[in-house]
Amino acid sequence: RLSALADILTVYGGSGKTIVFTQTKADANSLLLSDKIKMDLEVMHGDIAQNQREVTMRRFKDNKFKVLVATDVASRGLDIPNIDLVIQLEPPREVETYIHRAGRTARAGASGTCITFFTSKTASLVDEIERTAGIKLTRIGIPQAEDIVKASAKGMLKQLNTVSKDALPLCKDAATEMLKHFENDAVSALATTLAYISGHYKTALQSRSLLTGQERMLTMIMK
Repeated sequence: RLSALADILTVYGGSGKTIVFTQTKADANSLLLSDKIKMDLEVMHGDIAQNQREVTMRRFKDNKFKVLVATDVASRGLDIPNIDLVIQLEPPREVETYIHRAGRTARAGASGTCITFFTSKTASLVDEIERTAGIKLTRIGIPQAEDIVKASAKGMLKQLNTVSKDALPLCKDAATEMLKHFENDAVSALATTLAYISGHYKTALQSRSLLTGQERMLTMIMK
């Protein structure tokens, strides 16, 4: 589940703010300690002192980190603008809780996304949310490798705005040599650079299970 969460953060989170809701404090702490998630994140739950929660909230609002992991106890009364993505690691048993969590995003006319993990054992909770709330949720699978690479490249393009013009002269000789290597095909030169930076460049991309993310596995629905 942690690998799937990391992929979803990459594909759907982008460079915006994300709140990840967990059912327990132990789940929240496990995300903080996981080496699967490369993004900076901080945690809020009932065992964390109120003054530290206030510091965490202030840092989150000031874009000091992008991913906030919280339990419902710690998340009540949150007033955070511009949340792009909400992730629920499992569907809550109360529909009101689902609506409360999902309502952290897409505020004041803005767009946003809410993704909820579920299994065959908890699918009935998703059905109940749809019936009670009068909504229809879209079922998606774990992002495929090509989705992750495309999202990574797109995210890197946004970071180009942070490059100082003063640094460009240091790289112009290398850029000129690269264009010569690719026979002045600038698109291929840039695509190769982005692929290398993303870390997906040595082997062909493998298809993955939509359920587990395991490579070279195919998900099938038997009816």
